[in-house]
Formats: sequence, C-alpha cells, structure tokens
Amino acid sequence: MNQKTDKEPAHDQSELSSDKAGGKAESYLVIARKWRPGSFADVVGQRHIVRSLKNAVTMNRVAGAYLFSGMRGVGKTSMARILAKSINCAKGPTVTPCGECDICREITKGSSLDVVEIDGASNNSVAEVRELREQLQYAPVKCRKKVYIIDEVHMLSTAAFNAFLKTLEEPPPHVVFVMATTEMTKIPDTVLSRCQCFEFRALTDAQITGRLLEIAKKEKIALTDAGLRMIARRAEGSMRDAQSLMDQVSAYDAGDIDEETVGMVLGLVSREKIWALLLAVIQKDADAAIKRLHEIYYAGYDAGVLVKEMFAAVRILTITKAASSPEALLDEAADTLKSAGEIASKTSIGKLQLFYEILLKTESRLKLAPNTLSVLEMAVIKMIRLDDVVPIDEILQRLKSVGPVPVQTARTAPVSAPVSAPVSAPVSERQATYSPRPKAEDAHRDLASHAPGGHAPDGPDTGAQDPWKTIISAIKDKKQALGSLLEKAVDFSIVADQAVIKYRKKDGMFRDGCEKNQVIIESEIEKEFKKKLKLTLVPVEDDSGNGGTEKKTADNETKKEMLGDPIVQKAVEIFEGRPGYENDTGK
Repeated sequence: MNQKTDKEPAHDQSELSSDKAGGKAESYLVIARKWRPGSFADVVGQRHIVRSLKNAVTMNRVAGAYLFSGMRGVGKTSMARILAKSINCAKGPTVTPCGECDICREITKGSSLDVVEIDGASNNSVAEVRELREQLQYAPVKCRKKVYIIDEVHMLSTAAFNAFLKTLEEPPPHVVFVMATTEMTKIPDTVLSRCQCFEFRALTDAQITGRLLEIAKKEKIALTDAGLRMIARRAEGSMRDAQSLMDQVSAYDAGDIDEETVGMVLGLVSREKIWALLLAVIQKDADAAIKRLHEIYYAGYDAGVLVKEMFAAVRILTITKAASSPEALLDEAADTLKSAGEIASKTSIGKLQLFYEILLKTESRLKLAPNTLSVLEMAVIKMIRLDDVVPIDEILQRLKSVGPVPVQTARTAPVSAPVSAPVSAPVSERQATYSPRPKAEDAHRDLASHAPGGHAPDGPDTGAQDPWKTIISAIKDKKQALGSLLEKAVDFSIVADQAVIKYRKKDGMFRDGCEKNQVIIESEIEKEFKKKLKLTLVPVEDDSGNGGTEKKTADNETKKEMLGDPIVQKAVEIFEGRPGYENDTGK
C-alpha cells in the first residue's frame, strides 16, 4: 500500500493558498480535495495501474488513449491528472512530478490550457466531439503534450462515440486522451479496442483506515480506531466517500470521536450492538434479543442499515467458525476477531448459514413491508427458533427407519396384443407383477406373495428383492447397455408360460434392443424362475387413459401419507416448502 508522506504535495498547498495580500480570508478546503493524491507515490492501492503508467512514462511509451474504469472515489480522475503532470512536468517527463513548477500548479488548479477536463455528461453530442476534433490540430501552448481528460465518458451518445472513433485510433502525436467511467459495460467495443483499459479496484477497509488515520493525525482530528473502521466500512471501498464522511464527523465534535459518535452522526450501528443482538439470538434469549432490537430501532437507525450490519457480522462469525486462520481471510481488527471467535464458539456453521439466508429474505421484504420493525422482529424470532429444528441427518435417519416410500410403476390394465409373440391366454387373477404396491404397509411384504397363485413354488426365495431388479442386475454384469435399456420397462409380469415386458409404444429402440438380445434376457429369466419362459413384448401408451390416471392417483395418495408424517411437515416448515400435492386429475 502506498501512503502519503509527511511532506504534503505541492498541489495541496496551491489549493490552500489564498489571496492574503488582498485581505481575503482563507477558505476551507474539504478533506477529499485537500488530500487528493498529487503523485504516483500518494496513490493508495491500484499498484497494478501505478506500475504500468510509471513504466510507460519511463520508457517513453505513453499511449494515445487510456480508459480508466471502476467504482466512484477510487482515484480515476486523480490518476489522470498525475499522468498529465508526469508527462508535462518542467523537470520531466518523470514519474515523480515536482508539483512546484508552473505547469504542475496549473494542472492541479485546472487552469492549464493544455490539460483540459471535459464532463462527458454535459458534452455528449456529436457537435461537442466535432469541436474537440477541431482543437486537436493546434500544438500545446506550454506543455509537451495536450491531455484531454473526459470524465463519465459512458454518457456520450452512440453518434458521438462513432464520431470519436477515428480520432481515438489515430490521435495527433501531441495529444493524449484519458477517459474515466464508472460503467465500463456501456462503452462500445469499438472504443475499448482503441484504448489501453485499466480497471480500478475497490479499496480494502484496511487501506482506507490507514489513510484516514494518517489524515486524522495531520488534521488533528481525535478519531478512535473503532470510529475509523466504522467509517471505512460505510465507505464500501471508496476513498473519497471515506474522506467526506470523516469531514462530516469531524464537524460534529472537536473532542474525541468514538464509534458511538460516528454511528450517531452517520446513522450506522456499532459492531458491539450487533454482537450483543446476535449473542442473545444464539443463546435463545428472546426477551434480550427483542429488547436490543428495539433499542437499536428506536434510536433512529435505518432498518436496511441494521440488516446490512447484521449481514457483515454473520459473515465474520461464519468465516471465523469455518476457517483455521480467519485473521488471514478477514480484513478486521484483532479485537473484532476475538469477539467473533467467542460468539461463534457458541453455535454451529449450519445455523450461521441459516441466519444469513433469513437476513437475505428479510432485506427484500423490508422494501414491501408497511412496518419494518415487524419484519425485523419476525426475522429475529425465526433465528431464535432454529434451535428447535431437527438436524437434517436425524430427519433422514428417522425417515429411513419408517421404511422406503413406494412408488407404483406397474400397469394392471389388460394386456394388448404382443409384438413378438401372441399371448396364448388372457390375463388371469394369477398374473404376477413385480412392482411395489402403492400402500406403505405393503412395502415390506415378501415379494413371493405376488407370484402366481400367491406363492412362488418354482422361484427362489427372493425376500424383499424384486425379481425383475435381480434379472436386470444380472444382465448388467454381462451387458451394461442392455441392462440400462431394460430399466426403461414400464412393467414386468408372468402370464402362463410367458414373461411379459411392457414398454412405451413410442420407444422403438427398446423393442429392437430386446429382440436382438432375446436369448440373453430369456436365459436370465429362466435362471431366476427356474423354468423356461417365452419373452413377450407389449407396447402401451405413455401414461394415457385410465392407467395414467390410476398411477397419478396412487402417487397422490403416497404423497398424502408422506406429508402426514410430522417429521416431513417440520422439514417443509423449516425450508419453507410448499406442502401441497397434485389432485386426483394430476393437474
């Protein structure tokens, strides 16, 4: 991190100077302008850009057009001014402009005839671009090169961009364009391809805090470390925002400014209050949690700010709980990490993640709720009630103990005409189907009772194992593709001396595959039932007619039974599922 040195840059002094000889009082200059970077060494962060530009100046490889993009207040325009001074300084070109020569002072004050700053929002038409192109032909007055700094360049119209393309591609040798934007996605690709593009990154809280601490010492502002960190969090990566906030806070009190004062002035909630609220939630102390919530809310803090601070606190707790070295991952002070570790030790990672999900939904509901306090109260109560939740592992274990939930796949409709061979006898009461019954109480019955005649004297003792699944498994061992194909069967049954396999009528590949491998299939069926059975393939419609309706009705009955289980109901409530099921018509 590059920080400001004790020697203030010359541009700061020039902006602070006043016409004392004329008797004019010295005007106050806001911190954001007074402490604006004047050289590459003053820039905080953005090392990748600083290095590239310094090398370009040193090696005399300055491009004709640059595009600086990034969020507000991270130094785009300041970097453009520094580049202009580095190119044109009387002692240069140099990466350390003196800040004292006439050229540096004029660039700093914005009065240079050769370094022109243009507001793209108010000069966005083709007429302005044409006027600019006419000015380019004239040589610089004092400087080595003319530098045009176009701020908010994304505001230019499409026609203006098109009129600007040729100039960007082949600018005069004495001209350098530096464009800045906060919305790079709005810049046409034709413009991007003609520029060297640099993306400015948001500053970390530590970088902002370090810079504010240095400024506070020189400005003699008594800000505590906790107060500085709060300002840095509120700035959300913008140095200019942080400096403006510090200016605002310093005007409130000339004495010591702590975190409580900063929170009151800026409408921010101190981390200690958030810790206390979350600790009460984790300890299932509803009275204390609601009381602390009310204290924060009625102190005038915005509900959205409160939720945002809780987001940040839960994130710190979660990473502290999950990581072995949170200090290397979190940009937080040592005392903050210590407090987070103590609180995180009283809960689990799973619960903290659920806290985050609840807060995420709460943030969206705040925009629609007429009473934001009620939304916050319900969120806090819901987080407290998470202790009553049965862990998912326990739910799964208890569901397993109940037994598998059967799903009917068999078709019991009369068998239509077979494809490969005619059925010699009608389907009788002794027909066997090896699909589970739709009722849960039948799930564990011996599958032998489904055999013709209610028993299986000729077959093996399969217990609860489905014979059809056993056949498929054996075929897979020999021919994986064939076994996977047979899994698509709609139904399998024994009719007299025939093994009937029903398949979907439109599935021609199933029929062809079975016919080509008929010998293998019949062999495995014979091994399973200890007798020779003729393979018969029967096509059926896809879930049409009464068969499809009967299946959906059976499935709905199964769903009703499942949803009647108190464990399943609790899981639906926890995960905010929709405890509905299809009606008998399947709609």
